[in-house]
Amino acid sequence: MLRTTIVNAVVVLTVFSSVVVQVVEAESRIVGGNNAAKGQYPYYVKTEGCGGALISPSVFLTAAHCGNRQGENIIVGALYSNDKKNINKADAVKRKCVEYIEDPSFDFFGNNNNPDGRVPPYNNDFAVCRLDKPVTTLQTIAINEDPNWPPLKTNGSPTQLTTIGLGTLTSGGNTPSQLQTVQVPIVSNKVCEKNYGKNEIFTPGNICAGAKNKDSCQGDSGGPLIFTTSNQDYHIGTVSWGEGCGSRNKPGVYSRTSTRADWIKATVCDTFNEKNDKNAILCNGGGGDNPVTAPVTAPTPSPVGSTKGCDGKGGKELVIELTTDDFPEDSSYTVKDLGNGKNILVKKNFQEANKLDTEPICIKAETCFKFTIKDEFGDGLTQGGSGGYELYLDGSSVKKGRDFKFKETYEDLKGISGKLTCKKIEKKNKCDKKGKDGKKLSELCPIRCETFCEDDTASPTASPTASPTASPTASPTASPTVSPTGSSSSSSSSSSSGFSSGSSSSSSSNFESSLESGFESGFFFP
Repeated sequence: MLRTTIVNAVVVLTVFSSVVVQVVEAESRIVGGNNAAKGQYPYYVKTEGCGGALISPSVFLTAAHCGNRQGENIIVGALYSNDKKNINKADAVKRKCVEYIEDPSFDFFGNNNNPDGRVPPYNNDFAVCRLDKPVTTLQTIAINEDPNWPPLKTNGSPTQLTTIGLGTLTSGGNTPSQLQTVQVPIVSNKVCEKNYGKNEIFTPGNICAGAKNKDSCQGDSGGPLIFTTSNQDYHIGTVSWGEGCGSRNKPGVYSRTSTRADWIKATVCDTFNEKNDKNAILCNGGGGDNPVTAPVTAPTPSPVGSTKGCDGKGGKELVIELTTDDFPEDSSYTVKDLGNGKNILVKKNFQEANKLDTEPICIKAETCFKFTIKDEFGDGLTQGGSGGYELYLDGSSVKKGRDFKFKETYEDLKGISGKLTCKKIEKKNKCDKKGKDGKKLSELCPIRCETFCEDDTASPTASPTASPTASPTASPTASPTVSPTGSSSSSSSSSSSGFSSGSSSSSSSNFESSLESGFESGFFFP
């Protein structure tokens, strides 16, 4: 998660210095993260070593374990790690925290008289800071007050949330130059406690979210866990603590906003009692003094607004895990765009035997792609050790293998069943064939298929030798079926804690699996 190390945290990093990696279209990020776009999170607050969120024109919310921020200069609307760049290019503003109040119910393990001794597990990890001047040019984030949200699942899959931050890109690694955003599936508190241990997870105070290669990390603490619906972001929780970054059975642990919403509102609206906040939505006003304050739209269980995807445009995240065998130089793989025939990713020339390599990439919406793994000697990844590969699409395992001889492939045709590729669709005139979700192939694989399906979908049963004098009323009505109306991939971009909806194919049961071999981790918090 977005946090920092404490004692005895051991991180094993594998560096493939000789591996040739060619990324053609997608740029990899931490634990499935990507660069945030300008204006995507105008309420994000950058502090020294932590994050926060603007919840009213005069106040931002952060994590108590980050420590007292009074007197500190902060950046509201931060998009970059560089403060000057934030002001000049991201329309961010500089403010100072002039009054700091920690949640009186903040609970932790350790000595309260020594801030360095406050160690996880944390509960009610909240604190608020009053600013020297209100921010009226940037939108605030609404806080979730409903204790029944978010649901564990939406449409049968774990509900997706979003977490953001400027923390490290890997456990103990470097920090990014630009704000990162990553989608994380909710994990039930029951499963979370099973993985962390008895009395480590507080219910309802905590909410857990994350997956293998989907997490926050050191330095992200205090940042928001987000659920988006009807183009409105809701603050579901604060980044609090966790063990390691991106481990499959160690999800991030967040403090649930709804459990302390009353205290947050009372402190902002009554204790601070700033003039510019009286009309803020948080204080039950109409937002008159702040034209860009979050609207009062009530959250709904519908997964509306959950199609941001890994690139903010409905893209799908593909994570490729490959563990080499005794002959790593024999292995290689590619990811190809079936629409234009170009490679999205090429990886080869592995040098280290029996080592895990993880490569996350973002596949653009409406893209049919093909993954191909090869072994020059024809024995797959079977020679000694624990060689093998596994593919995850939006957090869900879709393909894995070990003994694939010379070659093995996986094609994502957006719901098409069987092995009917785009070329076969064209050759066999199967444009009207329907996939698992009932959509026609011409819709499910539009980029590749729309051109050669254009005239076929009108009347697939008509004889190709039919007389051209046939009634003209049958054909003109078919053209709309060729437009690329296939639904874009939809995984919600929100974080854990409080209120969420969206769809994801990842399962919380993933967290019950054992740690990957050769991966050690320690607790992290800022």
